[in-house]
Amino acid sequence: MKRESMVLFVALASGIAAFGMIFNFLKEAKRPASSYIMTLKDVKKGQIIKKEDLGMSDPLKNIPAQAYYTQASDVIDKTALDDIAKGKLIARSMVKAIEKPATPAPLPEQKRVKKQPRTIPVPASMRAITLTIQELQNPPASIEPGNHVDILSTIGRNEVKTILNSVLIVGVARSENDNIESVTFALTPEEVEKLLSFSKSGRMRLILSSSGGNDASAVDFVEIIRGVQREKKIT
Repeated sequence: MKRESMVLFVALASGIAAFGMIFNFLKEAKRPASSYIMTLKDVKKGQIIKKEDLGMSDPLKNIPAQAYYTQASDVIDKTALDDIAKGKLIARSMVKAIEKPATPAPLPEQKRVKKQPRTIPVPASMRAITLTIQELQNPPASIEPGNHVDILSTIGRNEVKTILNSVLIVGVARSENDNIESVTFALTPEEVEKLLSFSKSGRMRLILSSSGGNDASAVDFVEIIRGVQREKKIT
């Protein structure tokens, strides 16, 4: 009885195994054939695979589709992990993506520090008045606090009038590029009024003076005739 039960059990197990094999065979037989990515030439270990290295195989069955590539774009620019012979299907385990270098962290933005204006004390009984670069026409780049300048203003089209002579500069503000942004002068109250009365007529010009004091023979007018400047004095 025992022996007959054992034989029956073995026969039953064999039948189940045979049924499974037949089922898988029929399942694979119904699966459509697919083409896979293959090499058209030998690929060396460490080589970066390019489009011209690849081709498509003939339609094949009984290939574990999940383990092999079916699109060339999925293989291009990957690195071969080992030598791959010509005509061989490329499995996913044969290649790896190129490791891109890590993007460096951005440097912390440096805080821009505005340049402090260069200044000297305003003399007693004088007033400080500032003209911006919008009010000045090409001021001398070398001017510094302590320099003296003549301040001129254009009158009409042909004359440039000297408004003030030998004016003391007490402050110069510059940009980060060292360009002049404004100039501060020390003036008497009367000189302030005179300067403001001309400031509406146009931009001022500064002429760097080598003299530190007032010059009694200072030029009052510069007349421009055919491009030639002629000085006029007020007597």
